[in-house]
Amino acid sequence: MSSFNLSKQPYIATKDFTWRHTTGSAVGAEFEDFRWAPTTDLGGRTLDITFDNGWKIRHVFQSNDTMTWSMLDGKDKGKQETLSAHPVHVRDAIYSITFRKPKPLEDVLLLLDLSRGTALAAVTTFGPDYYESPATGRLEVHTRFLSGAIGDAQLVKFEPTDILVGKRAIHVYSKHHAYEHIYLSKHTGVWQCLAGQERGETDVFETTAFEFAKDLILFRWHERAAPADGILVMDRVAKRTHGRLSSDRSMLLMGANSHFVGPLAYPTPEELGLA
Repeated sequence: MSSFNLSKQPYIATKDFTWRHTTGSAVGAEFEDFRWAPTTDLGGRTLDITFDNGWKIRHVFQSNDTMTWSMLDGKDKGKQETLSAHPVHVRDAIYSITFRKPKPLEDVLLLLDLSRGTALAAVTTFGPDYYESPATGRLEVHTRFLSGAIGDAQLVKFEPTDILVGKRAIHVYSKHHAYEHIYLSKHTGVWQCLAGQERGETDVFETTAFEFAKDLILFRWHERAAPADGILVMDRVAKRTHGRLSSDRSMLLMGANSHFVGPLAYPTPEELGLA
C-alpha cells in the first residue's frame, strides 16, 4: 500500500456549489469549552515586529487581555490603537495572540516564537465584495498571511506546507461537539460532523497550512456554507487546538482536544490495475 501524491493538487471545489447547511449555524458558546486560558506571560512586554510586506508594528501588552499596537512603518504609519486581546501560551517560548481591530474591521491571529524571533500573522478582512449577492448583506471574508521578525531577528518566510496531506484529525470542541477533518490535498479538505447539531453533515473546504514549529501547524479553512474563515493553531504533540472563527458579524474564540490519525493508505496504481 502507498499514498498517491496529492501535494500539488489545488483546491478542488468551485464556489457555485449550491449545498447549504440544513440546520443553520451550530457554532456558539459551547465551542469555547476547551478554549485555552489566557496567559499573563506577556504583560509589560513590548515587541516590535517587522513583516514581509514592509509593516513594522509595535505591540505593547498591558495585561492578559489588553494590548496597544502602533504602526512604526508602512501603510497607516503613526496609527495607534488599544484593544482587547487573547494571548495564550502554546508551548515553550511560543505564544498566540488573537484580537479584532474595529476600523477597518480585521481579525488577527499572531503566532510568536520568542526564542527564534519569528512571527506569523493570519489577517482576516471583510469585503468589499458580498457573499453570494448584496441582498444577503454579508461581506465575503479573505485571509492573508504575513511572516515577521521580532526585534533584530532575521526574517523567516513561512510557506504553505503539505504536511497534512493524507491525514485525518478529529477535533472535539465540547462534550457535545466533534468534527472530523480529512486533508485531501495541499489546499483541499473534507469535514464531517460526528457529534452535535450538524451530525451527519459534511462538506469540502479550501485549506492552507503552515508549519510554524515542529508539529505545530497554523491552519486556515474557508467556509462555503457561510461567509467565514477559521484559523486554528494545531499542536500535534500536545493534541490540542486553539483558534478563531471569523465573520463580519463576530469573532468566536474556540479550542479543542484533537486526535490526529493517519496517514491514510491508498492502493498503489498497480494494485488498482491502472496503467
